[in-house]
Amino acid sequence: MFLALGIGGYFLLPIEPPGLVVILGLCVAFAAVVLSQPGIRLAFIALMIFMSGLGLAQWRNDRVAAPQIIDGSHSFSVEGTVEAVEPQDNGHVRILLDALKIKTLALEDTPQRVRITVRTDSHDVTAGDRVSLRAILSPPPDPVAPYAFDFARDSWFKRIGGVGFAVTDLAILERPTTRSLTNRVNGLRQYIAHRTTMRLDNRAGGIAAALLTGLRGYMAEDDVEAMRIAGLAHLLAISGLHLGLVASTAFFLIRLGAAAIPAIALRFDTRKAAAIMAWLVAFAYFWLAGATIPTQRAFLMISIVLLALLIGRQPISLRVVALSALLILIATPEALLSVSFQMSFAAVTALVAAYEVLAPKLAPWRRRAGFGKRTALYFLGVVLTTLIAEAAIAPFSAYHFNQLTSYGLIANLVAVPLMAFVVMPLGLLALLLMPFGGDGPVLDLMALPFPGF
Repeated sequence: MFLALGIGGYFLLPIEPPGLVVILGLCVAFAAVVLSQPGIRLAFIALMIFMSGLGLAQWRNDRVAAPQIIDGSHSFSVEGTVEAVEPQDNGHVRILLDALKIKTLALEDTPQRVRITVRTDSHDVTAGDRVSLRAILSPPPDPVAPYAFDFARDSWFKRIGGVGFAVTDLAILERPTTRSLTNRVNGLRQYIAHRTTMRLDNRAGGIAAALLTGLRGYMAEDDVEAMRIAGLAHLLAISGLHLGLVASTAFFLIRLGAAAIPAIALRFDTRKAAAIMAWLVAFAYFWLAGATIPTQRAFLMISIVLLALLIGRQPISLRVVALSALLILIATPEALLSVSFQMSFAAVTALVAAYEVLAPKLAPWRRRAGFGKRTALYFLGVVLTTLIAEAAIAPFSAYHFNQLTSYGLIANLVAVPLMAFVVMPLGLLALLLMPFGGDGPVLDLMALPFPGF
């Protein structure tokens, strides 16, 4: 908590504090911890952690510093390497370029990255391609209202120094013979999303592509808005639900397969082997989904849970949540300001706290319950988790979006079981069959609950 307070304190400062002051404050706090009496030592430890958060945020801010476009909008001749491609539902393509060469800009004034919307047919461009075009670029925009989303700050930490749109066709100068791992992953995401939308060829394809790859550009704006109003927007953000379903499905199938082979089941601990394989599957899906902040949080928690299974410890606890938050804030302090971090950790903290209280009380009843009572208990769990999560994220939803959902309970009562037992298991199966060309019928089944199918 005090680390987060220090990070938040840095971003609230009206001016950039001198680095020497932050270092001096941290040293003073450390000395106070060492020299103070036990009665007040905890207070100085809290102060030291607070100053550490302040220093982390400042260090991160300096580390990502990169040139930006200044003085309004201008036309530039741009050459760069495609880092990511995201088609939009209106037919346009938004590309992220790095390794830039911009005529009329000196090297020291050239941004690290720019994001450009291309309105002409550019669907054949992939991550790693070297391209050129002419574009109107401007600085990343400031918030449209006080305390609204700060696109300029978000772009700063992503080292995006300019945004704009192309005024000429995009020309592919070179397709590399070898691509970096990041470009390969981004290219694979683009391929899977394109293949999915070509198979389903309607609104359902956009939703399926978003669930499989995290790329929402294929979705119709009406569908995104409808899911947000219904309280189902969390299903589009690849997070704990999705990674948990993928990992648990892999864990179950691997244990089931191992149990069917007596030579393996009788000689080896299949639970530990299944946990390792499930982690590898979750890791692959983590990268495929874009490694966003909710995905990072979910993957860290799943990793700790699976590690706890391996060493025989309690897998779900508030310590796991706190450790996940700590690791994310140390690596990316700016994540504290993102709505995804705030809402995901608020929901998970509330759910885990409720689980620690309710699980021991429900466990004896669940062990004695038959199929009917177990089914009723499952739907009761869906209702409770929805109510708890909605209550936890309601203040953040009201603050960031100025609204609260009215249909969240009913919508989640229908959508979450479909996601758990139909959509995500079939999505995982489709990904596994895609290299062999057998994904088409599975994608058709996966899309049955989606609108427009």
